[in-house]
Amino acid sequence: MNAFKAIKHLSLIISDAILVEKAKILNSSFIRNRKITLEKLLNYLIFRGEKVLSQDLTKFFCAVDEFDIPSKQAVIKRMNLLNFDVWDEILKRFRKEIYSSMTLYTLKNYIVIAFDGSFANLPPHDAVKQWFGGHMTKKMKIEDIVKPQTKISMAYDVINKLILDFSIGHYRKSEISMMFEHLEKLLPVLKGRKVIFLADRYYGSAEFFKFCEMYDFKYIVRAKKNFFKKLIAEHGKENDFEIDIEFDRAWMKRIKHCNIREAIENDPHLRIRVINTKPSNIKVYISLSHLGQK
Repeated sequence: MNAFKAIKHLSLIISDAILVEKAKILNSSFIRNRKITLEKLLNYLIFRGEKVLSQDLTKFFCAVDEFDIPSKQAVIKRMNLLNFDVWDEILKRFRKEIYSSMTLYTLKNYIVIAFDGSFANLPPHDAVKQWFGGHMTKKMKIEDIVKPQTKISMAYDVINKLILDFSIGHYRKSEISMMFEHLEKLLPVLKGRKVIFLADRYYGSAEFFKFCEMYDFKYIVRAKKNFFKKLIAEHGKENDFEIDIEFDRAWMKRIKHCNIREAIENDPHLRIRVINTKPSNIKVYISLSHLGQK
């Protein structure tokens, strides 16, 4: 599937009447024929880019040859009726119907997917503070939060420049848990394919490494200073070496995903390669094949 066909198919997904059920907050939402249909609202939210709402409305509706521009109040009212979980459904269908059929650019036949997260500031509304949280001291109450924030996370096909999944969560939600949510959604389209995952130091997790081993996915992850510290210290000033990790019972109990815990119980060993990069001296973890070959 080429780019033109992919965009055309995405347009068909956005205009699909089936999305109405996913977009509803109220049973009566988006079922009557109004000026701002669900399709127009979704397209508007995708293509908006101006700093002022009135400019956004003018630019979008003129672009689609509709000069009877709705009011700001009307658009905000429709946005308030939108269940934003609809974007999960759109991305799910994008991965299944478009991405899985695309001719992808690869690195030595590997799809390269990066995970990364950050924070985003939110409007200072009491409901937002309760749901997403923000920076607090021990003496503060939730309503005292000055700047509510959300943790955002994304899975991105680096070479093909495609966002495969995007999510937001509580301010204190961990990057690793959000990454596993991405992996659960991506697995149906990546299983059986050659994949390399890239991630920064906050994603170093033996549970993640074992998951990759289970599905023969490869990974390159920046190392935290204290992760596998004793095992790495045994190799002194070596710049390229392998470490053998053995899971004990206490560690197994801490594994959150049942299928990974079961795999560890069957094989409690994990062997990974550690490289000390130069000149920055940043250590990274790299996966090995089943035979331990580099």
